[in-house]
Amino acid sequence: MSESTPTPAPTPVVKPKRSNPYTTRFLLTCAAFGAAGGILIVALNWASIGTGSFALFLYGATIGIWVLPQMVGQALLRVPGTALLISLIMALINAPLTPYGFAQITSALLFGLLLEIPFAIFLYRSWSDRHFWIAHPIALVVASSSYFVAIDLAALSPWLVVGMWVLAAISAVAFTALSMFLARRLRAAGVAKPRRTVA
Repeated sequence: MSESTPTPAPTPVVKPKRSNPYTTRFLLTCAAFGAAGGILIVALNWASIGTGSFALFLYGATIGIWVLPQMVGQALLRVPGTALLISLIMALINAPLTPYGFAQITSALLFGLLLEIPFAIFLYRSWSDRHFWIAHPIALVVASSSYFVAIDLAALSPWLVVGMWVLAAISAVAFTALSMFLARRLRAAGVAKPRRTVA
């Protein structure tokens, strides 16, 4: 009578652990973007003093330069909360050095939130370049509108109002292109590796 061959025990399936994206390198990179952006915004805030309504138009038409560090950081790192963290660091550096003070922290965080929302809607699962090309221009145009509504548009000629929105749209696309270019250059230089993207 032959002995039966014992059935081998099933090999347990080990699920790979997800790496924590909030590493020291991530935090230091965000701090570098925040510091550079904070110094840039200090200069822009002082330059806008005394320009009155023109400042609102200037803000709205060139909003991309105010959030360029957040956009580059988000495109480079592709980690949830990147834009908010960089916005906070920028505001904390900028606040004591400009006449707007700490009251501007709220608006800075709102800008960061605008950049985060298009990715949060998809639960931060989509980080493709195509997503950035859609999300960032929309966020910038919405941010521009927050300044345009403070201007008495009824007192302006229709062509000037149309020109404002056209300039805002062109600016949004241009700064998105610039942020994507800078992110690619920094990635090629080994500053950071993006997370795996979903189309």
